[in-house]
Amino acid sequence: MARTDITVTEIVRTGVVQTATQGIVDGHQFLNDSRTLARIENTNAAASVTVTFQTPIKIHGLDLVDLVVTIPASSVRYSAPFPRAVFNQSDGKVYVDYSAPTTTKIEIYKLPL
Repeated sequence: MARTDITVTEIVRTGVVQTATQGIVDGHQFLNDSRTLARIENTNAAASVTVTFQTPIKIHGLDLVDLVVTIPASSVRYSAPFPRAVFNQSDGKVYVDYSAPTTTKIEIYKLPL
């Protein structure tokens, strides 16, 4: 299977409503212009989960370490920014992976200028 796109919701002054996207085994991807923010929720009441944002670049031949966000049990974390030069794959998208997809939800927002 392949990664699935997550819709990026642009934040506006009057507010937005977005339904969280359930994590999936194959991971997600989202378009990134360096103004995106991730809201990550762990619905597991007993254990933490991790969400990994892949970094595809190399510096002097060495892989840059992926960003791993740990979300404690029954908690929410926000992560931003995602600079294009660090996080974007060749298709302009950020790749996201989950340690426990069935108990992880994610929302992606575009911050206003």
